[in-house]
Amino acid sequence: MLKFGNHSLSFIRSITHDKKTFYYCLTLIIIFSFLSPNPIKSIASVSYGNGNDIPSYTPKLKILEIIDNGSSILAPILGSELNKFDHKVMTMKRFVALRDELDGQYDIIAIMEGSYSSAEVSGKTHNTTNVKNDITNLRADEIITKFIEKNQPVILDSVTMKAKSSTILRSKFGDIDKEYKSNIIYYNSNGNDKDQELISHLRNFLKKDYIPRPRFELTQKPDPEKTFTPGESLSFTLNVLEPEDVRTKDLKARLYIDSDFNDRYEPDELVAEKPITTKASMISYKLPKGYSGLRYWKLELIDNSTNLKEYQKGLTKFKDQLVDLKVLQIMKDTNTSSSLKYESNMKQSKLYRDGEYRISIDTTNMSTFNGSTGKYSHSNINGSYDMVIFGFADVYNGANINNNAVASLKKYIESKQSVMFTHDTIYSSGNNWVNNFTAITGQKTPRTDLGVGAPNTSTKTAKVNEGLITNYPFRLDDNVQIATTHNQYYTLDLEDPEVIPWYNIISEDRSSDKRDVNDSWNHYYTYSKGNITYSGTGHTSTGFPIEEQELFVNTMYRAFLGSNHAPAITVLSPADQAVIPSNQNIELSYQVQDYDLKDKKINTKVYLNDKLVDSKTGIPSGTTLTNSIQHSMPDGGNAVLKIVASDDRGAVSEKTVTLKVEKLQTHLDVNRTVNKTGIIKTREELVITYEVTPKDITGLVAAAVKGDTIVISGPVFREEFPKGIEVLSNGVKTGTAASGVIYTKTLENIIYKRQGTIFKAEPVTFTVGIRPAEKETYILKDSSLKYNDANNKSITAEFNPLTITTDIELRNLIFPESFVLNKGNTKNFALDLQMDPGNAGIKDVQWSDESSGSIIKLDRETGTAEAVREGSTYIRVRVTDVFGTVKEIRSLVTVRIPVEFKAEDITLHVDETKPLPIKVLPNDEARNSLELVPEDGQSVVKINKTDFTVTGLKEGETILTVSGVNSEGVKDTQKITITVKEVPVTKINVDPDKIDMNKYETAEIKASVEPSNATNRQLNWEVADSTIVEYLGDGKIKGIGTGSTKVIISTPNGRVKAEVTVNVGQPLLGISLPKKIEIEKGKFTSITNYLVRTPKDATNVNEDSFQYVSKDPYYAEIQEDGKILGNRIGSSEIWVSVKDDKGKEFKASCMVQVVMPKEEDHGDSLY
Repeated sequence: MLKFGNHSLSFIRSITHDKKTFYYCLTLIIIFSFLSPNPIKSIASVSYGNGNDIPSYTPKLKILEIIDNGSSILAPILGSELNKFDHKVMTMKRFVALRDELDGQYDIIAIMEGSYSSAEVSGKTHNTTNVKNDITNLRADEIITKFIEKNQPVILDSVTMKAKSSTILRSKFGDIDKEYKSNIIYYNSNGNDKDQELISHLRNFLKKDYIPRPRFELTQKPDPEKTFTPGESLSFTLNVLEPEDVRTKDLKARLYIDSDFNDRYEPDELVAEKPITTKASMISYKLPKGYSGLRYWKLELIDNSTNLKEYQKGLTKFKDQLVDLKVLQIMKDTNTSSSLKYESNMKQSKLYRDGEYRISIDTTNMSTFNGSTGKYSHSNINGSYDMVIFGFADVYNGANINNNAVASLKKYIESKQSVMFTHDTIYSSGNNWVNNFTAITGQKTPRTDLGVGAPNTSTKTAKVNEGLITNYPFRLDDNVQIATTHNQYYTLDLEDPEVIPWYNIISEDRSSDKRDVNDSWNHYYTYSKGNITYSGTGHTSTGFPIEEQELFVNTMYRAFLGSNHAPAITVLSPADQAVIPSNQNIELSYQVQDYDLKDKKINTKVYLNDKLVDSKTGIPSGTTLTNSIQHSMPDGGNAVLKIVASDDRGAVSEKTVTLKVEKLQTHLDVNRTVNKTGIIKTREELVITYEVTPKDITGLVAAAVKGDTIVISGPVFREEFPKGIEVLSNGVKTGTAASGVIYTKTLENIIYKRQGTIFKAEPVTFTVGIRPAEKETYILKDSSLKYNDANNKSITAEFNPLTITTDIELRNLIFPESFVLNKGNTKNFALDLQMDPGNAGIKDVQWSDESSGSIIKLDRETGTAEAVREGSTYIRVRVTDVFGTVKEIRSLVTVRIPVEFKAEDITLHVDETKPLPIKVLPNDEARNSLELVPEDGQSVVKINKTDFTVTGLKEGETILTVSGVNSEGVKDTQKITITVKEVPVTKINVDPDKIDMNKYETAEIKASVEPSNATNRQLNWEVADSTIVEYLGDGKIKGIGTGSTKVIISTPNGRVKAEVTVNVGQPLLGISLPKKIEIEKGKFTSITNYLVRTPKDATNVNEDSFQYVSKDPYYAEIQEDGKILGNRIGSSEIWVSVKDDKGKEFKASCMVQVVMPKEEDHGDSLY
């Protein structure tokens, strides 16, 4: 069946405008989907109802509502719409005290309006409801990094978040919408329509921008009431509810086991993972050896493309290694009334449960603890006790702890071993308790002194967090009855992620000053901080209620399991109080095992009578060690072996074996050695050499012998080999290697010969070849030689025990050639590493990566990694087996940012820059993994991948191909049509618009276009009359001829023009006439015919400005227009003058001679 997600339908709605068009488009898409080989993928199972409804998701979305105090604000706003959600509401105080994981638990977080005061407690009032209501940086950062940055919605009141205050809420969320806009849903609590505003914003987000996280149900999980043992498997079957089609997402199931019992699930606690490709899938994990008790598990389903997830948690019972807990209770003084060894304070039956745990308690006082010697001295706690308790007494702080004890206790704490502080230990300032242990115990200033004078005592508590301490060995109620106590004095540091409040004190019903039950800052009763536990018990130091006793037991058990444990030492040989023949070495065989899964290496030392005889470092946990120790006591004596084992964090354990070395009164000393020491390869042949050394026979025994020889006839050797050893030598063999071989051999007679008064015999040596068939530690301790001595007394001489440890050599490593991780994912590469053979003995595994932490952050010891940056690197794993064989293999790790994107066409102008129209999920960072390729290179547009923009370069159209790898590892390619248009010129501005210039001068015209961002600002220049003006380029012109013309400036297409009128002139330099002009009498001529202007084309004089004067007009007359009339025979001087446009005057003159006409002579009359 075809299914649509909210993103698909929202897109259809966005391009349609009415229901008819919407359903028409939807019908086309449905038809197309059946024809297409790639059907539309489901994004979520969602119902929209009518357009005004909030979408309804299946499964229901989970909302966490956080309030200042009071009751839900969201419920009345959403009304019946709230039924579409799983809704949980809590106060901010409770929220900051919880240590649950938000990531994978909720779909929406809402921080509603309120004052959220950051004010501290003042006075003695225990009702702290209205103070200390701010969020912690710890929880705020969790919301931001694990929720907001994953594009999950957070509802915030803008009034509260943006108020002028110094709260953490304001600093963390006041401006967060500037960075994260789409998934921050603001509402205005002061607005008249705040309800509709919130509903509208929430509805729009869920319809358009919500990214559903994976959801699942468990149809099979471990039975919490069944007790599992090592080698059994925890099996889970999960049914994926979201997405409906698992093929549309890159899903993975991950199983974690809380191996260090700190109530958190770290990457190195990931024990199994599996890609999810079907609706129903199984995942399982085989339990290793460990301490009996509970095993907490977390199973998560994660979408690798978005890092969104859902998880479920649970627990199951487990039985293996007995929890043998040794506790030292240190009381304030010699008053022992608070001793946990008293039945009235602790039912001793509660300290033991068969096969599960045993708690042994020793008691002392502070004075003894402060001492430098003795069993209960501070200097001896490491290696002797798993836990130290300081309590229980009122004003315990008054018992001084000296500096040496402080130093020892700090070292003990630093080794991650358990310490419980109790009532009034952190109290009066200025002493060693407060100065050294306030921060260590998870407390901080301000000092509230709410407990001073015990003003508000109580016997009631309320549970805060759920965990091992509330469930095992006793399942505790939500309200545990306690002995009368009161508040403490300092503030609990809830900013510390290791601090986990378990129970708060609550007020009695009779109290008029009721405590805020959710205030773990001030009303804590029991909490833990790593390997430190704090209890408020002690005001009343006797007669603890049964429920409180069970809480003590749970606290001790949890403190033990949650702390660092010293390695366990198991001595295989010799047994305590064993007798060692003086002629034999002490053959020590012991095993070291650290049940802390994170402690893989152990250091050991062996002392004989306080002298160091062996030291080893970096021994793998579970190793069997052997030493053949020379005791140097030929005449016997007492021997004390002390084995000390420590882990890298400093936890120390000791095991002492007391032995007696004896010089045996026998004729034959026996001893044996094996030809190879250390760890032996399985099925490797070994040779055991047996030596029988006859001791000299002297004294009365020798004197009583009549002959020269003494014969010990046919000594019989017998050895019972453990199962799994083949005996290769000839002899009488009964049984098989599978059941155990008994090997016997009769030796030749041992003959003593007299040498004076002494009888001597030669040593006898023989060998037995064996072959261990299995990977095992074999203890050969049943080997003897039976004979009758010189007195005919039957003697059985025991050979020294031998320990043979065999293992399997590593042949090869099997590891994938490559991995693809999404940025932000964690990965435990150790889960993919296989040894060949699988049961090879491994000494060391070291991981490395070639990026030095820039691509992935890799833990060298565990192989867990976080993908931190896009790119590729190689990881290497180097494995060393117990024989020193080294194998190494590498794998290519590619970190990608999986991306889901939607691209749209875009139009822009030349030189305009716009964001690329590509919506990217899960966030903007993912866009860096997209490949952007314009089809014509960068000729039409310029693509800036850094800021994700496009700039138009020239008019035209191009196709941008966008590619990215989606969450399924499939390359998704989309194309964008980018249209680039010009910005046309609408006007050309010129300056000046008219120019007057002289010939041969130059001038400049400045031209600009409107608008200023016009695409093509190039202009064409043209001169109407090129004989007058020459265009020189760059807006410059030159006058080359006199006259007037126009310079025409236009766009290349000629649609827009501007004109500049240019007048070119030439200044007059002078005028001249010939010296003499002849004119016939009665005739006319013009002076202009003879007038020469310099230059000829001078333009700065007006023709009307010429003045003409005849000195003697009787003979020659000149008119105003410059015409000369010859009146009579004779001559006259003619003057011509003119002024240019600047008033400068120029003159010229000539002599005009009037002569007779040349045609005929009319007489001599001159008239």
